[in-house]
Amino acid sequence: MQTITALSNSGVYIIGQKLSKQVFNVIHTSRTISAIMADQKIASMQKYVMEVPTAVRGMQDLRKEAFTTNVTLLALRVDASKLSTIQRKVRLEKYLFKNLGRIKNIMNADDSKHKLLLFDPNTLHENSVELESLKSHIESLIKEHTGEIMLQWRPITLTVAFEDWDIRSIIKAVLPSDLDFSSYSQTGHIVHVNLRENLLPYKRIIGQILLEKVSRCRTVVNKVDEIKSEYRNFELDLLAGVDDYVTETLEAGVRYRLDFSKVFWNSRLSHEHERVVKLFDRRSLVYDACAGVGPFVLPALKKGHASHALANDLNPESVRWLKENAVLNKIPSGKLEIYNSDAIEFIRGPFAEDLSREIRKAQSSEESPSGAHVVLNLPGFAVSFLPSFKGVLAKHLPAEASHTFPVKVYCYLFAKAHKDVCDAWYEKRALEMVREFLKEDEATVELVHHVRTVSSRKEMFCVQITLSWDLLTVTNPNPSLTRSISESDSDYGSSKRSKLSD
Repeated sequence: MQTITALSNSGVYIIGQKLSKQVFNVIHTSRTISAIMADQKIASMQKYVMEVPTAVRGMQDLRKEAFTTNVTLLALRVDASKLSTIQRKVRLEKYLFKNLGRIKNIMNADDSKHKLLLFDPNTLHENSVELESLKSHIESLIKEHTGEIMLQWRPITLTVAFEDWDIRSIIKAVLPSDLDFSSYSQTGHIVHVNLRENLLPYKRIIGQILLEKVSRCRTVVNKVDEIKSEYRNFELDLLAGVDDYVTETLEAGVRYRLDFSKVFWNSRLSHEHERVVKLFDRRSLVYDACAGVGPFVLPALKKGHASHALANDLNPESVRWLKENAVLNKIPSGKLEIYNSDAIEFIRGPFAEDLSREIRKAQSSEESPSGAHVVLNLPGFAVSFLPSFKGVLAKHLPAEASHTFPVKVYCYLFAKAHKDVCDAWYEKRALEMVREFLKEDEATVELVHHVRTVSSRKEMFCVQITLSWDLLTVTNPNPSLTRSISESDSDYGSSKRSKLSD
């Protein structure tokens, strides 16, 4: 039986397939011998497959009427007043028809006093040699719990239309049998896909199907290749709908407006945003060097997980929408400072100045910050920003200043392999990448957290680091440490290669 698997609250939809399989290795004492025999008969029956008409295979332009078909099911007429008892006490789930679009397994009968229970054609159909014994078993279950004896079986023919089929079934029926469409994401009214090359000839029909079937969808786009823009926004190919890329989405109670064609947004990172924000508290200082439209700083401030925050992004469009989202979420103006500069310039400038000021204040304050948290969410380059923390406080603090709270960095990176390797290799590689820029006596790695699988042989990690006081205050950082990450580990090529400024 084909099904759509899970729908996450992040807006990511994974289209999956599961084979229905009856395994009866645990038998409760309350079950009768007839029930066991009925289950065995179901398991041994030849499956009746209810599927989209095969005539749609290879369709290039959507014709919804071609997906219409008729299916005959067996229905059992029961007393409507006994329905709630049947639902609560009679275990019919494995026999009943699985709801399909507008078609539910409980329907109105020809009068108001009765209901119809619809049964799965994989379990009960008129050509089955086991039909009568299964019907008798179901009747006995209902009679046992309700006492009802006026049970009537009848065939019922239903029309299954385009509106009823799930997305996976429709796309699978259209594509050649050796191709499979795996997933899509939704941001506001925009549905976005990453189509492999072998699916590109079918991109228009896939777009048309998603436009029709996904709730609130008005625009369907394909993200073309990898992110190659200096500002991390995708090149988009409009597959269906209107070319309106300004949208609004909700994540963890925070509203975001953005132009999907001009800024970076990834619905798959919603849980990661929440995970990191939960590590902050009301006395945290939060600094985001690659803030985008604000998925770290805005929830931190809105939910009281930061005393104040500084946010920076190189993309002017990201800064524009970050400012608008701060207003949209009623963030007090004094709580958030926003900058439009290179990440390293931000670290050496506004971050260093603000952190130094907070350290000086903490020397004489009864309640100092609980910690400074720096987010570096530019996975293709963030690890090469780590040397910019060397001596960042030296010229801002007197020599006698002391370290009163920890400075933590959340460094995102991609670990990539050139051949098939075990999972542990990627975690080890992530740690190695950090150690290429910061030695053990300069920073303590607290956690190497796996964020997600990006693609084959490419994993995303967040390495949580606590910087040493000596690293932050060293007066003569080694200039050789200003090198950038190597080309082989960069995700975006050389278009955004940054060097440490003096």
